[in-house]
Amino acid sequence: MATLTQRAGRSWELHHPSLLAVIAMGVTLWAGPQAYALAERSKWHVDELYTCVFTLATVFTAFLFTFYTFVITAERGFLGRAKGSIYFRRTVHYTFVSIWVGAALCLATVPLLVAQPTPGPKDPWLFYVASWAGLTVWASASFVRAAYLFAIFAGHDGRE
Repeated sequence: MATLTQRAGRSWELHHPSLLAVIAMGVTLWAGPQAYALAERSKWHVDELYTCVFTLATVFTAFLFTFYTFVITAERGFLGRAKGSIYFRRTVHYTFVSIWVGAALCLATVPLLVAQPTPGPKDPWLFYVASWAGLTVWASASFVRAAYLFAIFAGHDGRE
């Protein structure tokens, strides 16, 4: 029987990207209008943030798709030997989810690049930007989780 700590750790492993996304959405809804007002007063280029996120999401998603294809088709070496393991299945699952979340982030960023909104309180764009912020955090956390799980799976998690 698993201890409470083990169950909590497993639950965190499974759900932390989406939990962090919900927190990011909440923070954006709460502080977004003030942050956009500050950015506008300070003459910050928020559109460059959208460009950076779009670029990172496309690179990460392409990398993960290549990695996913390699892992699924590999029959030799440690990948071939590990195909039945829980770590292999989790790595493949988390990588697959990360690909879809990253692709959704790329698509969700396009309207922000075009419209470059400056949402205020109760502005419909604020809800869109909050969803985008949540998706950004979710995609980033998913990528990190998939990469870290692969490092454990490959036996190179940095621990001695």
